[in-house]
Amino acid sequence: MPIEGFTPFPQDKARLYREKGYWQDLTLGDILDRSAYIVPDKEAVWDQRVRVTYSGLKTYADRLALGLLEMGIGKDDRIVVQVPNCAEFLYLYFAMAKIGAIGVMALPAHRAREIEHLCKLTDAVALAIPDRIRDFSFTDMAQELKPKVPSLKHVLVVGESVPLGMVAMKDLLERPREMEFPPDHLSRFRPHPDDVATILTTGGTTAMPKGVPRTHNDYIANSIRSGRRVSRNADTPILICTPIGHNAALMLSVGAAVVNGARMVIIPRHDPDQVCRVIQEEKVATTILMPTQAIDVLGFPGLNKYDLSSLRDFICGGSHVPPELVRESREKLGCYVHNMFGMAEGPVSTVTLEDPFDVMCETVGLPCCPDDEMKIVDDNGREVAQGEVGELLFRGPHTFYGYYKAPAVNQEAFDPDGFHHTGDYARIDHRARLQIVGRKKDIIIRGGENISSFEVEELLMEHPKVENVAVIGMPDKRLGERVCAFIKASPGETITFQEVVDFLMSKQIAKFKLPERLELVDEFPLSTVGKILKRDLVDDITRRLKDEEKLER
Repeated sequence: MPIEGFTPFPQDKARLYREKGYWQDLTLGDILDRSAYIVPDKEAVWDQRVRVTYSGLKTYADRLALGLLEMGIGKDDRIVVQVPNCAEFLYLYFAMAKIGAIGVMALPAHRAREIEHLCKLTDAVALAIPDRIRDFSFTDMAQELKPKVPSLKHVLVVGESVPLGMVAMKDLLERPREMEFPPDHLSRFRPHPDDVATILTTGGTTAMPKGVPRTHNDYIANSIRSGRRVSRNADTPILICTPIGHNAALMLSVGAAVVNGARMVIIPRHDPDQVCRVIQEEKVATTILMPTQAIDVLGFPGLNKYDLSSLRDFICGGSHVPPELVRESREKLGCYVHNMFGMAEGPVSTVTLEDPFDVMCETVGLPCCPDDEMKIVDDNGREVAQGEVGELLFRGPHTFYGYYKAPAVNQEAFDPDGFHHTGDYARIDHRARLQIVGRKKDIIIRGGENISSFEVEELLMEHPKVENVAVIGMPDKRLGERVCAFIKASPGETITFQEVVDFLMSKQIAKFKLPERLELVDEFPLSTVGKILKRDLVDDITRRLKDEEKLER
């Protein structure tokens, strides 16, 4: 029986995806066991403290799975996982998969408000956390949360400082429980491949995070098909520097690596110097970078002191990828960029290494699976012609069918045929490739004229004095909105409002698209996964406008 609040795939679609081989009826635990059998002595994980082989990764996952069972945690029990980038995350992820427990993926940057919400939304029985990251005590947060969440029975802690009443993951990993049972003992607890394997979380840019349930079948299919599109294989060492519990890293790094028996190189967080050093030392072939992170690496003053010749490519997505970033990466790093569109909800479209360079720069290629179905519709739900812009809708072997315990949201999020509304404006270009034009909420409406913030940002990124830019709509009593550009200038540079206007005019764009205000910033507010928080910029400019209005009175 599916867990309450989960919308399973329709039976006809599930049957089709099995017949076509997209769903292989494997669990996440199965793919780890398979790689441990095929390449037991191959290094699976490096995380600055440990090097672990595939055989070792399986042993720790099995050991922890037995420990969870001993604690009374089993099938369909939800565990909110806030463990940062480290080997222990992998031990726990695969341990849960082996006994049918469901990991609810939080991020290290989440705090009590988000964690309480996720625990209550999913009726979590356990919370897995680090003891501390820098000056923040996660154990203090957990102690404050426990009385507020009746379902929460256990707190697992990664680290040395473990308060009384919480469980040290180190203790669960040190005791060789697997020696106390027959080799096939855990097979008794194997979940069904159509069961929920994990509940991912949305970015929560406008509200609290929503839950995105993913099954073993659809999530493994997601990793396999997406991994093939970006040429992942057993000889592709993968650097994980974005949050490991985020869909991008979990599906395209962890999933694609374990399916292929590839090596995962894990660092705690994105830092340009550490990224470059580890790529050099560990001969990393690929990674994932958000556009802001890629810009940081390209602008890193020490870039040239590292040998990055092993880096074949990196995936870039999560927000708009300017063509200039793709070109600069090729020039400075000598690697290709997989311009990718992807969502926790499942859809993935990307370019390949075989695509022409203009396709890499200007599009997100094609969907990863032949049976991915997409359509682009107008505001009335009618499909638009090739080249016209509309909202992108997706359906396929790894696109989910409903947010967790959110029937009202699901009414709006899906059309009658089960296609998911992505909330992105897109078009199919003359090369039959997908172009993302912008988020619906990133369209600025100035006096009835629609302006794509992405278009203006893309042009401004070509200016040599601009390192990064975010274009937003600022409130205006007469026109509704006007265009405001927030710019982080290149090192040692400054840029004036007139320079911005003159540059855009040289690109021959319509005058109504021109910024009417410039704000220079040293840094942008970023989300937990490195996306620019435009809502914070809108709040900032709204406050400034109100203050200026008061001064004028």
